[in-house]
Amino acid sequence: MTHKSSIRPKGHWSERGRVTSVANADALGRPRRSVLAFGIITRMPEFTLTPWIWTLGIGLPVFAVVAAILRRRAQQSAWWRFVVCFVLACAIAPSLFPWTNGHNAGGVILIPAVLMFADMIQRGSEAVFGALILGALPLCIVSFVLLGIWSALIRRRKRDA
Repeated sequence: MTHKSSIRPKGHWSERGRVTSVANADALGRPRRSVLAFGIITRMPEFTLTPWIWTLGIGLPVFAVVAAILRRRAQQSAWWRFVVCFVLACAIAPSLFPWTNGHNAGGVILIPAVLMFADMIQRGSEAVFGALILGALPLCIVSFVLLGIWSALIRRRKRDA
């Protein structure tokens, strides 16, 4: 006597993993398979809090000290203003690091750019390009944006005075 489970048609699975008949496989309202198609990849942003707490906890006090020391010089010189903006950018600049598991999951990890830069530099010469793209580039972009805003405010204040 043959058991009922040994007569199943192979390759036809229901949503709950039980075998269905070939005639019932394309029934309306019933999904054909429970796995996602290859073209559908879900990208989820990941925000890890611990690196941000450490970076802000160390970076903002350092920025406050540097800003207090260079305050007069930064008001008069764009170079010193850039130095202060760069120190602030080291504390707040984000870096986006994409990841995937090779199938249908992936995402973007949002971490401080200064940590990404330090990690890539630590890896040696094979990671210099990654250090520039994932670390130095976000730091420079944030620094120049801050410098532009601060310089515009100084110009406006001088013009209005």
